[in-house]
Amino acid sequence: MFVMLSFSLVGVANGAERTVAMPFDGNTWVLITTGSFCRGIEEHRDIEIFEGRAGLAYYFRKGLAVSFEVHTNVFQGSQKYDSGEKQEVDTVGIGILPMLRWHFLHNPRWSLYLDYGVGPIFTFKAFPPHGTQVNGTPQFGLGVTVHVRNRLNVIGGIRKFHISNGTGMVSSNPSFDGIVGYAGVAYTF
Repeated sequence: MFVMLSFSLVGVANGAERTVAMPFDGNTWVLITTGSFCRGIEEHRDIEIFEGRAGLAYYFRKGLAVSFEVHTNVFQGSQKYDSGEKQEVDTVGIGILPMLRWHFLHNPRWSLYLDYGVGPIFTFKAFPPHGTQVNGTPQFGLGVTVHVRNRLNVIGGIRKFHISNGTGMVSSNPSFDGIVGYAGVAYTF
């Protein structure tokens, strides 16, 4: 009798779990929040960017999503030029970023994904130095999710981060390139 009751409870529990949307299934929504740190590369290595991001992703197929994310950035450091000139960087920005995300390896406990997005960013002062206050910011990278409980996942990864005005808004096209490390949470509903 005890054994039969145990199997019945396990069956009920398993059945109940199936009604909850699995992370990254098709036709699910995911709320994502992350914090990140970006270090410039090459001539931008003395510039750091701190970012907070929140977004909403829609998984239209298992492992494939389109998301819309809003981010705020704090830019600090200095830009050195070949001429010896050094210009301080100290500004704040806000941007919007539509993204595509593909979980190419996944199981119930974890997943690996690639993502790509491009969108505008607006800064209070020109960034990069000698640039403009309105720029584009393409980003791409590799990330991992780890299932924590129920609908909650921890996420993290690295991205290549680029900012430029795409030429045309000023006579030159100053740009910034960096590597971003980020971590956060994703909640499926």
